[in-house]
Amino acid sequence: MFSISGLLPEAKVCAMYFWRRSGMMEITVWALGEAKRAYSKKEDSAKQNAYRHCIWQAMRTWEYGSGTARKLGNAHEVNAGNTNVARLDSAADSYNNIRGREIGGQITAWTAYGARSAACARCKKLVNQHKLKSNAKKGAFV
Repeated sequence: MFSISGLLPEAKVCAMYFWRRSGMMEITVWALGEAKRAYSKKEDSAKQNAYRHCIWQAMRTWEYGSGTARKLGNAHEVNAGNTNVARLDSAADSYNNIRGREIGGQITAWTAYGARSAACARCKKLVNQHKLKSNAKKGAFV
């Protein structure tokens, strides 16, 4: 018999929302690709990470609601690690996830394309205004 008790926290949340799993994965793959396209230079890796978390959570909020997006984002950070670097990375990611959920809750687009365009524009604006955080800069704004 299948049990979710032995799964990692993020997998548990996905298992609870199994009927949405393919859409959740698609958003993750899209966010990874979009962030790499937007910030492809090696020196932009901190911006890429911050932007990826922002658009990832914005789209999950738009698609599934803030509660589900928050559960997934928090579960993603549970096993981040116990070193100073890992804690800084997790704290920065969590901050950027919150900013993304705020943006996702404000998107009024009717289509995924429109929502993605809005999420990208708004998260890029936060990057350009140095309002997203980076672990590479010890929690400073990117």
